Amino acid sequence: MVKLEKLLSKGENPSPARSLNKQYRMGDLPPIESVKKEYKVICLVLNVQQDRAIYKVKKAPIIMVILIKKIIAVLKMPAATGAFITRGREVCNSIVNDAEHYFTVQPVAPTPGIVLGFLTDLEDAQQDIKDGVSGATGERNAKRVIALGGMQAMLVYVQQKANADVANAVAIITSAKLFVKGSKGSTKPDLAITNISSAMGSLLINAKSMGKGLIYAWEISNDGVTYTAITPSTKCKTILSGQAEGKKVYVRFRTLKNGVYSTYSVVASVIVGA
Repeated sequence: MVKLEKLLSKGENPSPARSLNKQYRMGDLPPIESVKKEYKVICLVLNVQQDRAIYKVKKAPIIMVILIKKIIAVLKMPAATGAFITRGREVCNSIVNDAEHYFTVQPVAPTPGIVLGFLTDLEDAQQDIKDGVSGATGERNAKRVIALGGMQAMLVYVQQKANADVANAVAIITSAKLFVKGSKGSTKPDLAITNISSAMGSLLINAKSMGKGLIYAWEISNDGVTYTAITPSTKCKTILSGQAEGKKVYVRFRTLKNGVYSTYSVVASVIVGA
Protein backbone atom coordinates (compact mmCIF):
# COMPACT_ATOMS: atom_id res chain seq x y z
CA MET A 1 0.00 0.00 0.00
CA VAL A 2 2.92 2.32 0.72
CA LYS A 3 4.30 1.63 -2.73
CA LEU A 4 0.94 2.44 -4.35
CA GLU A 5 0.59 5.72 -2.44
CA LYS A 6 3.98 6.84 -3.69
CA LEU A 7 2.93 5.99 -7.21
CA LEU A 8 -0.21 8.18 -6.97
CA SER A 9 1.70 11.06 -5.43
CA LYS A 10 3.66 11.39 -8.64
CA GLY A 11 0.46 11.79 -10.61
CA GLU A 12 0.90 8.49 -12.37
CA ASN A 13 -2.07 6.38 -13.37
CA PRO A 14 -1.62 2.73 -12.41
CA SER A 15 -2.15 0.59 -15.45
CA PRO A 16 -4.37 -2.47 -14.97
CA ALA A 17 -2.93 -4.00 -18.12
CA ARG A 18 0.60 -3.68 -16.76
CA SER A 19 -0.43 -5.18 -13.42
CA LEU A 20 -2.42 -8.08 -14.85
CA ASN A 21 -0.17 -9.19 -17.67
CA LYS A 22 1.45 -11.91 -15.51
CA GLN A 23 -0.54 -15.02 -14.77
CA TYR A 24 0.39 -17.16 -11.78
CA ARG A 25 0.64 -20.94 -11.99
CA MET A 26 1.39 -23.38 -9.14
CA GLY A 27 4.10 -24.98 -11.24
CA ASP A 28 6.05 -21.72 -11.24
CA LEU A 29 6.68 -21.90 -7.49
CA PRO A 30 10.12 -22.87 -6.22
CA PRO A 31 10.26 -26.50 -5.03
CA ILE A 32 9.25 -27.16 -1.43
CA GLU A 33 12.32 -28.20 0.57
CA SER A 34 11.27 -31.10 2.81
CA VAL A 35 10.46 -29.68 6.24
CA LYS A 36 12.33 -26.42 5.96
CA LYS A 37 10.02 -24.11 4.02
CA GLU A 38 6.47 -23.81 2.88
CA TYR A 39 5.40 -21.45 0.11
CA LYS A 40 2.08 -19.66 -0.01
CA VAL A 41 0.76 -17.22 -2.58
CA ILE A 42 -1.30 -14.12 -1.87
CA CYS A 43 -2.78 -11.95 -4.64
CA LEU A 44 -3.93 -8.48 -3.55
CA VAL A 45 -6.70 -6.64 -5.35
CA LEU A 46 -6.87 -2.91 -4.62
CA ASN A 47 -9.55 -0.39 -5.59
CA VAL A 48 -7.84 2.83 -6.64
CA GLN A 49 -9.87 5.98 -7.32
CA GLN A 50 -8.33 8.71 -9.43
CA ASP A 51 -9.90 11.38 -11.69
CA ARG A 52 -13.43 10.06 -10.98
CA ALA A 53 -12.49 6.62 -12.29
CA ILE A 54 -12.06 3.47 -10.24
CA TYR A 55 -9.36 1.09 -11.25
CA LYS A 56 -9.19 -2.53 -10.06
CA VAL A 57 -5.52 -3.19 -9.74
CA LYS A 58 -4.48 -6.78 -9.19
CA LYS A 59 -0.96 -6.67 -7.89
CA ALA A 60 1.54 -9.31 -8.91
CA PRO A 61 1.41 -12.47 -6.76
CA ILE A 62 3.40 -12.30 -3.54
CA ILE A 63 5.18 -15.49 -2.57
CA MET A 64 5.36 -15.69 1.19
CA VAL A 65 7.99 -18.01 2.63
CA ILE A 66 6.92 -19.43 5.98
CA LEU A 67 9.72 -21.02 7.94
CA ILE A 68 8.78 -24.26 9.64
CA LYS A 69 10.83 -25.16 12.68
CA LYS A 70 12.78 -28.28 11.86
CA ILE A 71 12.60 -30.98 14.51
CA ILE A 72 16.18 -31.89 15.28
CA ALA A 73 17.45 -34.91 17.20
CA VAL A 74 20.39 -34.59 19.59
CA LEU A 75 22.48 -37.19 21.45
CA LYS A 76 23.41 -35.50 24.75
CA MET A 77 26.04 -38.15 25.51
CA PRO A 78 27.31 -38.02 29.13
CA ALA A 79 30.91 -37.11 29.88
CA ALA A 80 31.48 -40.01 32.31
CA THR A 81 32.55 -43.14 30.43
CA GLY A 82 30.23 -45.52 32.29
CA ALA A 83 27.18 -43.34 31.68
CA PHE A 84 28.30 -42.84 28.06
CA ILE A 85 28.31 -46.61 27.52
CA THR A 86 24.93 -47.10 29.20
CA ARG A 87 23.31 -44.35 27.16
CA GLY A 88 24.83 -45.59 23.92
CA ARG A 89 23.45 -49.08 24.53
CA GLU A 90 20.07 -47.60 25.37
CA VAL A 91 19.89 -45.84 22.00
CA CYS A 92 21.12 -48.82 19.95
CA ASN A 93 18.82 -51.30 21.68
CA SER A 94 15.84 -48.99 21.22
CA ILE A 95 16.46 -48.86 17.47
CA VAL A 96 16.82 -52.64 17.29
CA ASN A 97 13.81 -53.49 19.47
CA ASP A 98 11.66 -50.80 17.77
CA ALA A 99 8.39 -51.39 19.61
CA GLU A 100 6.60 -48.75 17.49
CA HIS A 101 7.98 -50.06 14.15
CA TYR A 102 9.52 -46.74 13.13
CA PHE A 103 12.80 -48.38 12.11
CA THR A 104 11.66 -51.30 9.97
CA VAL A 105 14.66 -50.75 7.69
CA GLN A 106 17.70 -50.88 9.95
CA PRO A 107 20.88 -48.86 9.29
CA VAL A 108 23.66 -50.86 7.65
CA ALA A 109 26.78 -48.67 7.90
CA PRO A 110 27.30 -49.17 10.74
CA THR A 111 24.57 -51.38 12.16
CA PRO A 112 23.42 -50.91 15.77
CA GLY A 113 25.11 -54.24 16.51
CA ILE A 114 28.45 -52.89 15.32
CA VAL A 115 28.03 -49.76 17.44
CA LEU A 116 27.23 -51.94 20.45
CA GLY A 117 30.55 -53.66 19.76
CA PHE A 118 32.30 -50.28 19.81
CA LEU A 119 30.73 -49.61 23.21
CA THR A 120 31.90 -52.99 24.53
CA ASP A 121 35.44 -52.21 23.33
CA LEU A 122 35.23 -48.90 25.19
CA GLU A 123 34.04 -50.67 28.34
CA ASP A 124 36.98 -53.09 28.15
CA ALA A 125 39.41 -50.20 27.68
CA GLN A 126 37.93 -48.43 30.68
CA GLN A 127 38.42 -51.56 32.76
CA ASP A 128 42.07 -51.69 31.67
CA ILE A 129 42.53 -48.22 33.18
CA LYS A 130 41.09 -49.45 36.48
CA ASP A 131 43.41 -52.46 36.32
CA GLY A 132 46.43 -50.19 35.86
CA VAL A 133 47.35 -51.41 32.36
CA SER A 134 50.08 -49.27 30.78
CA GLY A 135 48.85 -47.02 27.97
CA ALA A 136 45.21 -47.79 28.77
CA THR A 137 44.14 -44.15 28.94
CA GLY A 138 45.18 -43.43 25.36
CA GLU A 139 43.51 -46.62 24.21
CA ARG A 140 40.32 -45.70 26.08
CA ASN A 141 40.25 -42.25 24.49
CA ALA A 142 40.67 -43.75 21.02
CA LYS A 143 37.87 -46.25 21.65
CA ARG A 144 35.62 -43.43 22.84
CA VAL A 145 36.16 -41.50 19.61
CA ILE A 146 35.18 -44.60 17.62
CA ALA A 147 32.11 -45.21 19.80
CA LEU A 148 31.06 -41.57 19.50
CA GLY A 149 31.35 -41.80 15.72
CA GLY A 150 29.04 -44.81 15.81
CA MET A 151 26.53 -42.95 17.96
CA GLN A 152 26.58 -40.00 15.57
CA ALA A 153 25.80 -42.41 12.74
CA MET A 154 22.76 -43.59 14.71
CA LEU A 155 21.76 -39.96 15.19
CA VAL A 156 21.93 -39.27 11.44
CA TYR A 157 19.84 -42.37 10.75
CA VAL A 158 17.12 -41.36 13.22
CA GLN A 159 17.10 -37.79 11.88
CA GLN A 160 16.55 -39.09 8.35
CA LYS A 161 13.59 -41.12 9.58
CA ALA A 162 12.18 -38.06 11.37
CA ASN A 163 12.58 -35.89 8.26
CA ALA A 164 10.71 -38.44 6.17
CA ASP A 165 7.74 -38.51 8.59
CA VAL A 166 7.35 -34.98 9.93
CA ALA A 167 4.01 -35.70 11.60
CA ASN A 168 5.66 -38.33 13.83
CA ALA A 169 9.13 -36.77 14.04
CA VAL A 170 9.07 -36.19 17.80
CA ALA A 171 7.80 -39.71 18.49
CA ILE A 172 10.45 -41.21 16.21
CA ILE A 173 13.27 -39.32 17.92
CA THR A 174 12.14 -40.08 21.46
CA SER A 175 11.44 -43.75 20.66
CA ALA A 176 15.15 -44.05 19.84
CA LYS A 177 15.90 -42.52 23.28
CA LEU A 178 17.29 -39.39 21.67
CA PHE A 179 16.28 -35.85 22.58
CA VAL A 180 14.58 -33.13 20.58
CA LYS A 181 16.64 -29.97 20.28
CA GLY A 182 15.26 -27.26 22.55
CA SER A 183 13.39 -29.70 24.78
CA LYS A 184 14.17 -30.07 28.47
CA GLY A 185 14.17 -33.84 28.52
CA SER A 186 15.94 -35.64 31.33
CA THR A 187 19.31 -37.22 30.54
CA LYS A 188 18.75 -39.96 33.12
CA PRO A 189 19.15 -43.35 31.40
CA ASP A 190 16.30 -45.84 31.32
CA LEU A 191 18.36 -48.21 33.46
CA ALA A 192 21.69 -47.93 35.30
CA ILE A 193 23.55 -50.22 37.70
CA THR A 194 26.37 -48.93 39.90
CA ASN A 195 28.54 -50.20 42.75
CA ILE A 196 27.74 -49.03 46.28
CA SER A 197 31.15 -48.01 47.56
CA SER A 198 30.16 -48.33 51.23
CA ALA A 199 28.87 -51.90 50.88
CA MET A 200 31.18 -54.46 49.27
CA GLY A 201 29.41 -56.66 46.70
CA SER A 202 26.27 -54.48 46.68
CA LEU A 203 24.83 -52.80 43.59
CA LEU A 204 22.28 -50.03 43.14
CA ILE A 205 19.87 -50.68 40.28
CA ASN A 206 18.16 -47.47 39.23
CA ALA A 207 15.57 -47.13 36.45
CA LYS A 208 13.78 -44.12 35.06
CA SER A 209 10.26 -43.98 36.49
CA MET A 210 7.70 -45.51 34.14
CA GLY A 211 4.64 -44.11 35.96
CA LYS A 212 2.49 -44.76 39.00
CA GLY A 213 1.00 -48.02 40.25
CA LEU A 214 3.62 -50.26 38.64
CA ILE A 215 5.62 -53.23 39.87
CA TYR A 216 9.21 -53.37 38.65
CA ALA A 217 10.15 -56.99 37.87
CA TRP A 218 13.97 -57.11 38.00
CA GLU A 219 16.12 -59.80 36.36
CA ILE A 220 19.89 -60.39 36.55
CA SER A 221 22.36 -62.40 34.52
CA ASN A 222 26.05 -63.31 34.62
CA ASP A 223 26.39 -63.84 30.87
CA GLY A 224 23.82 -61.45 29.34
CA VAL A 225 21.87 -64.41 27.94
CA THR A 226 20.20 -66.33 30.77
CA TYR A 227 18.34 -64.15 33.27
CA THR A 228 17.02 -64.92 36.74
CA ALA A 229 14.26 -62.98 38.48
CA ILE A 230 15.03 -61.25 41.78
CA THR A 231 12.69 -59.63 44.30
CA PRO A 232 10.42 -57.14 42.50
CA SER A 233 9.70 -53.67 43.90
CA THR A 234 7.10 -50.95 43.65
CA LYS A 235 9.84 -48.33 43.31
CA CYS A 236 12.05 -47.72 40.29
CA LYS A 237 15.21 -48.65 42.21
CA THR A 238 16.44 -51.59 44.23
CA ILE A 239 19.64 -52.93 45.82
CA LEU A 240 21.29 -56.19 44.85
CA SER A 241 23.61 -57.59 47.55
CA GLY A 242 26.02 -60.48 47.95
CA GLN A 243 27.69 -60.27 44.53
CA ALA A 244 31.21 -61.62 44.02
CA GLU A 245 33.97 -59.07 43.39
CA GLY A 246 35.16 -58.90 39.79
CA LYS A 247 32.04 -60.58 38.40
CA LYS A 248 30.12 -58.85 35.62
CA VAL A 249 26.40 -58.48 36.29
CA TYR A 250 23.75 -57.69 33.70
CA VAL A 251 20.34 -56.30 34.68
CA ARG A 252 17.06 -55.72 32.89
CA PHE A 253 13.47 -55.19 34.00
CA ARG A 254 9.88 -55.00 32.85
CA THR A 255 6.90 -53.48 34.56
CA LEU A 256 3.69 -55.18 35.65
CA LYS A 257 0.31 -53.48 35.88
CA ASN A 258 -3.12 -55.09 36.06
CA GLY A 259 -1.59 -58.47 35.27
CA VAL A 260 0.06 -57.25 32.05
CA TYR A 261 3.84 -57.10 31.57
CA SER A 262 5.56 -54.44 29.48
CA THR A 263 8.35 -55.24 27.06
CA TYR A 264 11.83 -55.63 28.56
CA SER A 265 13.97 -52.59 29.18
CA VAL A 266 17.44 -52.03 27.79
CA VAL A 267 20.20 -53.99 29.51
CA ALA A 268 22.66 -52.34 31.91
CA SER A 269 25.83 -53.96 33.21
CA VAL A 270 28.64 -53.37 35.68
CA ILE A 271 31.67 -55.22 37.03
CA VAL A 272 31.19 -55.73 40.75
CA GLY A 273 33.65 -53.69 42.79
CA ALA A 274 35.15 -51.97 39.73
